[in-house]
Amino acid sequence: MKTRLNRNGHQAKFLGTLGTAPQIFTITLDLLLKEHIPVSEAVLIHTDNDDSKKAVDEIKREFQKGTYPGIQLRPLPVASGRQRFEDIDDEHAFHCLMQIFFEEIQQAHARGQVVHIGIAGGRKVMAIAAMVIAQLLFQADDGLWHLFSDFYDRDDQRLHAVPEQHSRLMRVPVLRYGNASQLLAAFPQLGDVASILRLQEQWLEGEKMRRRREFVQRWLTAAEQDVVKLVCCGLDNATIARRLHKSEKTVSNQLSRVYGKLQELLQSSEFDGPSVVDRSVLIAILAPYFALQDIAHGNGAP
Repeated sequence: MKTRLNRNGHQAKFLGTLGTAPQIFTITLDLLLKEHIPVSEAVLIHTDNDDSKKAVDEIKREFQKGTYPGIQLRPLPVASGRQRFEDIDDEHAFHCLMQIFFEEIQQAHARGQVVHIGIAGGRKVMAIAAMVIAQLLFQADDGLWHLFSDFYDRDDQRLHAVPEQHSRLMRVPVLRYGNASQLLAAFPQLGDVASILRLQEQWLEGEKMRRRREFVQRWLTAAEQDVVKLVCCGLDNATIARRLHKSEKTVSNQLSRVYGKLQELLQSSEFDGPSVVDRSVLIAILAPYFALQDIAHGNGAP
């Protein structure tokens, strides 16, 4: 039996989510093969309820008939240890589902496989879980696919696409986080999604602090830095003016210029801040920087 290979010499793993309609899995697989995607392994990700089990059995019979020579089918229930989930209806089940996608993609990449995920089957939350992990782990050749077909609008139980169903696949763009592969390379012991997400949050917080430091030190004049630091300490304009031996109007004008500069910073991806910058936003964004500066220098409040 000839092994299917990708254009780069790699086999492909197909991960398909399943609810109660087995056609979604088989038609998606059919269309991927029609696109000459060299699937050698098909993983059927499903919940553990009676309707889903019936759909799994139908798909198993189709593979046993020899419809997909050279492709290994592996049903994979959403489970944690001995606990199997009948539905994805709470946070624990959702995290277990994400962990399944995480491990399957990691294992595929370790074996040199390209990954393709079909997200049309099952509850929408299954597609969300697939998207989250795809953003973490996908490489350039991996693909995320949604199936459009008219079969579900009729009482059509056929497992394979026919012209009148107008079945077609849409490749869903995946905006990869970018730093996840660096995190995994630096911390290969990380084996679960929660650890990756926590570390990524820490990385993003560090990136935010770097941008705060750059903003204060490079974007603000020395006079503006003095005013902003006192604002972050909770002082009003009148008090700041007396402390710095300036007029209130000068303090107000300097703050207006700072608001304009801060608006530009908040448009960056690290912050995703509000569209209007005011005193409360300035304090929320920059107070952590000045607090760390005071700790580093052993200073108290001014």
